[in-house]
Amino acid sequence: MALSLTVEETNFLRLVALTIGVAPRAVRCYFDGVIHPNNLQTTLLNQQKTIDNLRYRKKVLTSVQYDTLFHSGSAVTSKDFDITLMICLLRNISGIAPPVTGYDTLPSPSDISRGADLARIKHFRNKIAHSTDSKMLTQEFEDAWNDVSTAIGRLGGIVFQQECFSLKSSNLDSECYKDILLSIRHFQDEVSNTMANMIEALTKKTVDMENILQDTVPQNIRGKEYILIKKLITEGTI
Repeated sequence: MALSLTVEETNFLRLVALTIGVAPRAVRCYFDGVIHPNNLQTTLLNQQKTIDNLRYRKKVLTSVQYDTLFHSGSAVTSKDFDITLMICLLRNISGIAPPVTGYDTLPSPSDISRGADLARIKHFRNKIAHSTDSKMLTQEFEDAWNDVSTAIGRLGGIVFQQECFSLKSSNLDSECYKDILLSIRHFQDEVSNTMANMIEALTKKTVDMENILQDTVPQNIRGKEYILIKKLITEGTI
C-alpha cells in the first residue's frame, strides 16, 4: 500500500532517519578514533572516578549505561554504547574541546569543531523527540538537514557524506519505516522511545501497524515501547 504522507511529515521522517539511522554510526566512528577500541577498557578504568561522578552525583548516566561500561565478562566495546552514552563520554573523558556555546545549545554555523558537531546532533535529536505533531516545514527541514548531515560528514568522513546524500533523495516506503523502527529500537532511552512512538503514529496512517511490528523486531531488541504499542493494538486503542 502506498504511503500518503504530507511533505511536512516526510521531512520529519527523513530527518529521523538521518538522526537515528546514520548519526550514531558516524559518532561511533569518531568515538573509536578518539578512544581506540584497544584502549577503551583501560581508559574507562582510568576515568572511573569521573564516570562515578557522572553516575552518582550529577545523575547524568543511568544505571543501565553505567553497567554497560563496567559489566563483567567480555571486553567492553563502543558497539554496546548508544549515541547518548558516546557523546557523554566524549564530552567528559576524551579531552576534546567543547563548543563555544556549550553542548546544550545549537552552535553557531561558524563553529565547525568536533565538539560543536556533537552538540548539533544532540540538539536536533532532542528537537525531534519533543515535536508535538511529527511535522517539519521545508525550510526548517533544509536547515536542520544541512546542520546534521555536515556534522555527520565531518565526524565520519566521506562514506557518511555519501550516505546522507543518498538518504535525502531516496523513496520512503513501508520498508523504510521498518528499518527506521528497527534502528530506533537499538537505543533504549527516553528520546529514542519517543521517536519510535512518533514514527509508529505516522505509519498508522496508511499501513497496518500489526503487520509492521509482527516478527520484524527480534526478541532481544524489543523495548518497553514495543510492548506498550502491542498492548494498545490488542485493546483496540490504536
